[in-house]
Amino acid sequence: MAPALKTVIPALAAALSAPESMLYERQRALVREGLLKSRPGHGRGSGVQATPDSIAMLVVGILASVGLSKAGPRARAMAGSKVGEALVDTGGPKECRFTGQVRFVDALARILADEQLVARVRMIEVGVTRGWARIVYQPPRRATSDESFFYGRREDPPHDLGDASLDGLQITVGISGETTKKIAKVVSGLSQEDEQ
Repeated sequence: MAPALKTVIPALAAALSAPESMLYERQRALVREGLLKSRPGHGRGSGVQATPDSIAMLVVGILASVGLSKAGPRARAMAGSKVGEALVDTGGPKECRFTGQVRFVDALARILADEQLVARVRMIEVGVTRGWARIVYQPPRRATSDESFFYGRREDPPHDLGDASLDGLQITVGISGETTKKIAKVVSGLSQEDEQ
């Protein structure tokens, strides 16, 4: 049985160089939004289980919103963002070339659970005010990085990506490849706990 997410929050906070209280608050906001499932009761087996999926959702919740008040809705929008879903169909891939996943949260969970993938990550970013996410990675046998973009809907007006203008405030939040590796190390510790 997976440990409770709250038991790995100290390690995640250290990996992110963020206060534990921020992660606990995001977890609560994501539970209220229905994005993290919490088992009722007290003790082992209750609360939100620490899995690659729940940790990926928590990371999305942190990246998707600078403030707590919109953390849930923005995390929902970013988690569901999909590869190639821009307003104009580019004819590009409908799944991430790097992870094989369609949704951003699934791509992030796959990265966190796969040592070979996480070793190639250079940066994971979320365009908070523009409704996109980007995974920058190093393809095998290439000198330059590649990237996968995920597009979703913004929760604030104008409610879509129709405003292609780059005017106004833009907020982008990201984590480096090294930080992603630290988070993945926490995830790999989950499987070791299950074996004991």
